[in-house]
Amino acid sequence: ALRELSRAITNAMCSERTRLSATACDLLATIVPRLGDRFDSHLTLFMPEVLKLCTRTNKLFIARAQKTLGVIVTHTKLVSVIYYLREAVKDKSHTLRIAAADAVLLCLKDYEPKTLRTKIEDIESIVGTTATDSNPEVRKISKQMFEMYKKQFPDRVD
Repeated sequence: ALRELSRAITNAMCSERTRLSATACDLLATIVPRLGDRFDSHLTLFMPEVLKLCTRTNKLFIARAQKTLGVIVTHTKLVSVIYYLREAVKDKSHTLRIAAADAVLLCLKDYEPKTLRTKIEDIESIVGTTATDSNPEVRKISKQMFEMYKKQFPDRVD
């Protein structure tokens, strides 16, 4: 049913109407914890749209998108989300880079090192990209990411 409604939900999320977008984000934030890791097949449908919301200029859109992104990261425990975040930290929008860096930090805090090891090259790429970012907030989050990385993967710090 979620796959059939995905187009309507993503269209509502991307709407310029704040209430409609908020309702769609809240719906997604309600569904994701119940699906957990079964959300993997729907990640390709919703993750790009949630990240796109982080590029908006309206702070309400950005806050809701970051909340939804945090719910996806913490409740699904899917390492495949790191692929989307790796691309997002390279975006020209500083709000998207901040949201993506925060999400990667959540991954490093919440996920088991054993599962993160499958995406270790992506994580290293993200830490390297964010460490030299032009935005000081992204660099600050990058330092926190590196600290978590050192604790979880001491053998790969070099």
